[in-house]
Amino acid sequence: MTTSRRAVLVGLAAALSGCATPRAESTAGSVEVTDTLYQVSTIDALSCGHFADEQTVGGLLERGGFGLGTVNELDGELAVVDGEAYAVRGDGTAVALEPETKTPFATVTAFEPDATIELENVESFEEFADRVTERLPRTDHFHALNLRGSFEFVRTRSVDGQVEPYPTLEDVLENETVFEFEDVEGEMPTFFIPDQFEQIHPPGYHAHFITSARDGGGHVYDFRADSLEVEIDHLDSVEIELAQRDVEEYPPC
Repeated sequence: MTTSRRAVLVGLAAALSGCATPRAESTAGSVEVTDTLYQVSTIDALSCGHFADEQTVGGLLERGGFGLGTVNELDGELAVVDGEAYAVRGDGTAVALEPETKTPFATVTAFEPDATIELENVESFEEFADRVTERLPRTDHFHALNLRGSFEFVRTRSVDGQVEPYPTLEDVLENETVFEFEDVEGEMPTFFIPDQFEQIHPPGYHAHFITSARDGGGHVYDFRADSLEVEIDHLDSVEIELAQRDVEEYPPC
């Protein structure tokens, strides 16, 4: 990995809000980064059709065992839980991924919850977002959230794998497949992304779902739950591997 490829943004959210976050230093004088969001590429690059070969799943899991994203050619919605990576394909099936599988866009962290809250009678994803946002210490930082429980209803999506020349992400999503689950147990790796980072990652709450049986899931559109345990990890730094795209082949869109 070359230094030109890596953008290390330490305490990024705090810096942009005018409040630097203190960092611990090792005995060698280097910065010891904790509570870090690690991201492969950006949503801007993905939107323009950069759908392949940025990082391996094995390399991704070395940076964190919790997260979400996609896999090469958009051939599945990626859910990372308990150090394992799964892809929900366009036909709704879920598969465990081998370490050599590539991803063009993914976000992970070494999840260590700072807080746990219990939510009762959650009627929608929107309601969940409103209730949890009230509990966040600040909304100009990133947060990782793990939702566990029995879901009364979950609506998700995935898409079929693409072939070159790749279309834009917008064109791909016109042919998405929507799945609905009822009375299902599972986990929902989720990130809260501040609005000012919309070109890096979709802002707000971005969630993927994987069933406890690891046989289905996808990108979350909506859900209902009688009772949920929500673990929250407050993140204070970001590291992004910038896409190695050919600007002539993948111009900004």
